[in-house]
Amino acid sequence: MNNPWLNLKDSYVLKNDLAYLGSEIEKDIPPQPYCGNINKSKILLLQLNPGLDVSPGFSVSNAKFSFKVFPNLKKDIIKNLKQEKMHFPFYHLNPEYRLDGGFRYWSRILKDYINNKESYRKLSNRIACLEYFPYHSKNYKRSDKLLESQKYTFSLLKKSIKKNIPIIVMRKIWITSRHVKKEMPELMGYKNLITLKNTMNPVITEKNLSKNNYSIIKEILS
Repeated sequence: MNNPWLNLKDSYVLKNDLAYLGSEIEKDIPPQPYCGNINKSKILLLQLNPGLDVSPGFSVSNAKFSFKVFPNLKKDIIKNLKQEKMHFPFYHLNPEYRLDGGFRYWSRILKDYINNKESYRKLSNRIACLEYFPYHSKNYKRSDKLLESQKYTFSLLKKSIKKNIPIIVMRKIWITSRHVKKEMPELMGYKNLITLKNTMNPVITEKNLSKNNYSIIKEILS
């Protein structure tokens, strides 16, 4: 499946998605359907959606502020949508954006694997994240319609399954959604699928993983 995000022009919303989206989404902020180099990542994380009030998303005012303070951030988001080569593919871990909500959020989520400044670059090149819903919104609302953009996200997930890498479910919707069950039956039986003990606080820590899974993740990310 071709990358539909390459066709963004005057709007940050894909044409085929627009008719099925409500007013709750923020259409003036670039979507974040994924973060990181999907093809080269060693671990894939499954999130819900980029929010508006909490990271990895941000409020409208905070987003505009962040784009002014960090002029390269918006550029990196667009580069990532196109999966272009980047020094920090998982741009939320770029220390250049350390005051942004995304950096603070992911630094907390991955705190067990950050020992020094070099850790950020290393992690940024080893992890990737897929969002179930690509657009910024305060609250995710389940939809009866599977968006075209989500179909592309599912295709990226299938690629990661073929790579046989660990996939961490950070939000339960990835194992409860009827769309996933219908379109992604291979995920349900995937032997390297890891579910966190507490998905309400999806930190990837020793307490939130089984001992064996934590050892696997630690070895890959350290």
